[in-house]
Amino acid sequence: MSREQFWFFFPFRVRYSEIDGQGVVFNAHYLTYFDTSITEYFRALGYDQYVDSRKTGIDFHVVKSLIEYRAPVLFDQKIEVGVRVTRIGNSSLVFELAIFLEAATDVFVTGEIVWVYTDQKTHRPVMIPDSIRELIATRERHFTRRRTSSPVPAACCSASRRGRGEVMLCSASAGSHTCLSLPSQIVGEGSTIAIELFPVRIFQHALVIRRVQEHTTVRE
Repeated sequence: MSREQFWFFFPFRVRYSEIDGQGVVFNAHYLTYFDTSITEYFRALGYDQYVDSRKTGIDFHVVKSLIEYRAPVLFDQKIEVGVRVTRIGNSSLVFELAIFLEAATDVFVTGEIVWVYTDQKTHRPVMIPDSIRELIATRERHFTRRRTSSPVPAACCSASRRGRGEVMLCSASAGSHTCLSLPSQIVGEGSTIAIELFPVRIFQHALVIRRVQEHTTVRE
């Protein structure tokens, strides 16, 4: 991971209250650095998460936090937290973060944060609107093609089951889809499944299955 991968940085200066008995930043404070930096990332994009959530009743929940400590950060050091979005799913955003000393290139800490867009009354995942996707894509150039919010057509597979004991999985992205099958014990027989994970990654994650009218969505 390099500094050149990030367009946005937010600065901090380590306070005495943030270090532990070893004289280094206490591990839990890194999540505060990350959370604050993501808030400022969206502010730089012109997106007010607080106002939007009050208007729509939909907000993001943190579902995953990962930190890798590579080198200690010390009292009074000036640091910069780089933030970028690496993936936009059906209802999820994946952030990659890195902490550098001011104007330096060495990475001291890295992290991954996953948010899920969620209805605040039902606490169920909701499709991330195109307005948010397009806003992120204005600065994150690796999103070369905009995802559509259309579900996988029910007719994309001639049958929901390829064989006895197997269920079809259909992965849609930017107008194309890829099909594969999983044992019916995992997802239940007789269902067409719309997934947003690349097939090669499916078996590296727990699957959460949510049934809706037209199709079933499998999410990270």
